Amino acid sequence: MEYGVHPSLDKHCEHQIVFGELNISLPSPPPYKRTVWDYSKANIPTIRNCLEETNWLSVFQGLNVDQMVEVFTNKLFRILKANIPSRVLSINDKDPPWITRQVKAAVKRKRRAFRKFMDSGRKQEDWENFKIIRNGTSRIVAKAKEQYYINLGKKLSDPTTGIKTFWSTMNRLINKKKITNVPPLLENGLLVTSIEAKANIINEYFVQMCSEKSTSSTLPTFIPKSQIGLEGFTIRRESVLQLIRSLDSKKAHGCDEVSIAMIKICDISIVEPLCLIFEDCLRTGMYPCLWKKANIVPIHKKDSRMCKTNYRPISLLPVFGKLFEKIIFD
Repeated sequence: MEYGVHPSLDKHCEHQIVFGELNISLPSPPPYKRTVWDYSKANIPTIRNCLEETNWLSVFQGLNVDQMVEVFTNKLFRILKANIPSRVLSINDKDPPWITRQVKAAVKRKRRAFRKFMDSGRKQEDWENFKIIRNGTSRIVAKAKEQYYINLGKKLSDPTTGIKTFWSTMNRLINKKKITNVPPLLENGLLVTSIEAKANIINEYFVQMCSEKSTSSTLPTFIPKSQIGLEGFTIRRESVLQLIRSLDSKKAHGCDEVSIAMIKICDISIVEPLCLIFEDCLRTGMYPCLWKKANIVPIHKKDSRMCKTNYRPISLLPVFGKLFEKIIFD
């Protein structure tokens, strides 16, 4: 942050003092909101009945592909929201992994009690009340930490645990956390620490790498090698249902926020609207704009993590779009 040379404190000494001030703080990402769904308490019969009773042919009547996807996604979310309990959590990367809702509530309760003790002129009865709450908070924290390590131990000792899960659990147990946050980036000779500024730098770099370059070359004349086109392709309902049931619920979803767990809960009840959308895509040659969008995540490749060129993007795409691509591929 600052550097220079000071003259020696001793007038008989020729050595000068070289000084420097360093900023070693690494700001953590700000807390963010996340919706957590309790799928174990989902009203599955009601969800499937609502979807199966919908006349999708009349709902999609006169709509283009983009409008069909928008109407279908909105209706699906309304039904799921009404029949699956959910809550919005505030996630903070600085929180230890064993922090629970009960621990957070207990810590807030302890802080309120201490503030009351200080504001009331440090009365003895307020101090006694604070000690009771403080001791209770310590017990809640100790129990949460103990339960966290018990759960890790169960995962490690379970013979059905996969290799990937085993080692990720082992790394959590020995507190070997993989660095996922992007450190300060070195841009034009300056260190950039702002979360938003770092995101913009990496985003601009990815756009630069993926932008289309205009050249003087021309495409050759397209000569079809088959008389059969995709517009005549029949999408079998059984194939779509089989693909839905083979999805892995642990995989990430895209920007439409429709998770694989939601899709597997709906099961056969969403096959008909999906097939109608897929068939319209093939008939019109149009692909829904919503399924083209992706959540881009920068992944470090090698060398310095402070250089933007050492990152590559991965795209988290909507699951419905990947289902459609898999149908065509098969």
